[in-house]
Amino acid sequence: MVLSCYNSVIDLCVYFWFVSKRKLFNLLLEQKENHKKEIDLINGINAEKEEIKEEIKEKHKEEIERIEKEHDIKIQDLEEEKQEELLSTIEEKKDKPDDLAKDIAALLGAKHVE
Repeated sequence: MVLSCYNSVIDLCVYFWFVSKRKLFNLLLEQKENHKKEIDLINGINAEKEEIKEEIKEKHKEEIERIEKEHDIKIQDLEEEKQEELLSTIEEKKDKPDDLAKDIAALLGAKHVE
């Protein structure tokens, strides 16, 4: 009778050990799945950030190109205006060399020295 009682206790202990081991294993599997979901979520967010960053870089590059193009056009217009103004100044002041030198220096942004 004592032996059968010990067998029952041992059987119960073994049963609880297997049940707790299975629960622990299931808990670890669940944690592993949750960890994988978190990593996938983080990777997805990082991919979205990279995509947004690339779009911003592309827009920035296009804006810089547009500004550079406009700047080149404005410089050409300015140069044409300066050339026209320079020609008209030369025509107006051709008899006054000192005044002509001053006006040309002012047009070109240079310092006039007498």
